[in-house]
Amino acid sequence: MKKIYLLIFLILFANCGKPNYPKIDASFERFDTSLLKYIDNHGNFLPDGSYVEVRVTSEGKYIYHRIPKNSYYKIVKEYYPNGNIERKYITLCVESNSLYNEYYFKENGEIEKIINHDLEYSFTFDKVLAFCRKKGIKNIPKGVKYSSAWRTEIHQMIGEEGKLLWFIEWKKHNHKSELFLLDGKTGELLGHGYGAWSFE
Repeated sequence: MKKIYLLIFLILFANCGKPNYPKIDASFERFDTSLLKYIDNHGNFLPDGSYVEVRVTSEGKYIYHRIPKNSYYKIVKEYYPNGNIERKYITLCVESNSLYNEYYFKENGEIEKIINHDLEYSFTFDKVLAFCRKKGIKNIPKGVKYSSAWRTEIHQMIGEEGKLLWFIEWKKHNHKSELFLLDGKTGELLGHGYGAWSFE
C-alpha cells in the first residue's frame, strides 16, 4: 500500500508546475477553407467555446488565431497560399512572445525546424501564474472576455547582457500599477516597485 501512495505522489509531483498548453505538434496540416464560411454564417465562436479569427494577407497567406475556452493561451497558425502549414506556435491570449514549441514548415509540407522556447524561459508562464496567485495579483487576461484597460500585463523581456525576464504590471485604481520583474530562468524576484500605467 505504501508503494501505491508513493507512486501516486511521484505522478502528481511530476505533473506539478508543468505548463497546461493547448495541443499543437509537428504534424502536417492544410488550412480548412470551410472555416471561413462557418465564421461568415455563425460568427467567431466554435461549438466547443473556442474563439477563432482568420485573416488573409495580401500575399494570399492564411493567419489563424484560436483561443480555447477560458484559456490563457492562443494558438497561432500561418499557412502558405497553397494551404499548407507554414508555422504554428502558442502565445498568450493577448499576444506575447512564443511559448512552448514553435514549428516551421517548408512549402512542400516538410518540417523545417522546431524551437523550444521553454528551454529559454525555464520559469514558464504557469510558474508565473503561481507567483501571481501567491501575491494576490488579479485580472490576468483569460479567454476573449477581458478588460483591455484594467487587465494585468505580463510580458517577456530581454534585459542587460541578454538576461531573460518576466515583467508583470498589476494595474490598480487611479492609474497606479504594482510592478514585478522576475528572472526568466529561475523565477527570482529581481525588482518590485510602483508606477503609473505603462500599457493602455
